[in-house]
Amino acid sequence: MRRLLVCQELIKGILEAEGGIKVRGTDLWLDPPRKKPFAFVSHAHSDHMMRKHGHVLLSTATARFYLHRYPDAEVTALGFGEKYDLEYARVELLPSGHILGSAQLYLETGGLRVLYTGDLKLSSSFTAERVAVRACDVLIIECTYGEPRFVFPDREEVKADLIKFVKECFSRRITPVVLAYTIGKAQEVVKALGDEGFVTRLERTVFEAAEIYRELGVELINYKPFPPFVPGREVIVIPPWKRSAVRNLVRKRTVFLSGWALDPDKVGRVGADLALPLSDHADFAELLVYVQLTGAKKVYTFHGSPFFAEYLNQQGIPAKHLEPGLPVQKTLWGYI
Repeated sequence: MRRLLVCQELIKGILEAEGGIKVRGTDLWLDPPRKKPFAFVSHAHSDHMMRKHGHVLLSTATARFYLHRYPDAEVTALGFGEKYDLEYARVELLPSGHILGSAQLYLETGGLRVLYTGDLKLSSSFTAERVAVRACDVLIIECTYGEPRFVFPDREEVKADLIKFVKECFSRRITPVVLAYTIGKAQEVVKALGDEGFVTRLERTVFEAAEIYRELGVELINYKPFPPFVPGREVIVIPPWKRSAVRNLVRKRTVFLSGWALDPDKVGRVGADLALPLSDHADFAELLVYVQLTGAKKVYTFHGSPFFAEYLNQQGIPAKHLEPGLPVQKTLWGYI
């Protein structure tokens, strides 16, 4: 009887509170920004690892980054496809395609299938595992770029533009500086440029992350720590928020790599000479495809504009956007 009641409570819906999400009837929080006793951490970006939780469920690769930050943390690390039993539910991690080790959480209990994507990317990455798609009843999906204006070009096209930028800088004896996020994007730059024979000089935190990538089996070559560097002959890779490290470098040009390259306002705030739309998130078209492939009967969206949920509703797919700090009161009974 207790098992039935707990399963029924879980099926009633998901709870969003205090900026975090959890499934009713369990103690497991999904990427919570505040410290929790038990949390699923979907990937190794700092905004998802900002807190040391009591116990953490994550992928084996993400665990390597998490323990690098919190050496004494209590973790349960799962390989993709490995199942883990909670008291009244079974969970499984699936690759999300975002960065190395990024994971979706698939949960089954009482006949209900819930899929939480974390940050998601459908098209292939230079360094991350390819995304997996699983049919579900309830889908909780990030929609960072869930507006029609965000449709990204092919990754190989962006890579070609990056290489062109580097070659043009070198032809003028100017040092190219790539502004890329510490984990994920920066390693894609190292992979894309290193395989073409370019030497990259990596800011300390980027270098440390690249070493972990290589430890985990990603083939990265031709990279060294920054400083030092050879002006006009090597590429500097630093996070956007550390660009002051090259402030006094006179002969340089900067390129910002992000999906926000399609948003002129955000590009302007970064202040780069060039912006290229290399993103590790799904664009609008990919998000639509993913929702359709899962066959979800109810969709919750987060980390983006409410527009995507509104659009899904217009297409006949019941959806609701999760606003930070607002609890979800509706049950899912009508959609199962």
